[in-house]
Amino acid sequence: MPLDFTLTPEQEDIKGLAHEFAEKEIRPVAAHYDETEDFPWPVLKKAHEVGLTPVASMPEAYGGGGLDMIANMLIAEELHWGCAGIAVAITGTGLAAAAILAMGNEAQKQRWIGEFCNAKSPVVGAMG
Repeated sequence: MPLDFTLTPEQEDIKGLAHEFAEKEIRPVAAHYDETEDFPWPVLKKAHEVGLTPVASMPEAYGGGGLDMIANMLIAEELHWGCAGIAVAITGTGLAAAAILAMGNEAQKQRWIGEFCNAKSPVVGAMG
């Protein structure tokens, strides 16, 4: 049986939102962040406000958007079209959260995933 890769209407909407964000918010400032090597906090905050960070695919129980992984990959693809460096700054926040979701106990998930999902104060995580 062949696989159907047709996007759902929700996935199409997310893809369009991410593309528009990349076009209007990322591409115009990409050269600036490449030249200055500053962290793109303003862009990350805007992406977080509109739901285009890895938070979008985190479980709703922890404050995430509950989107499927295909929608998450569509977001990543469009943000990378805007600028790979800025996109990594945005999508990379999900790496630490994914480790907590996979290996953390319930108290850790409640504490830290909620922090990642807080739109008023986006956080980034690191693993080493």
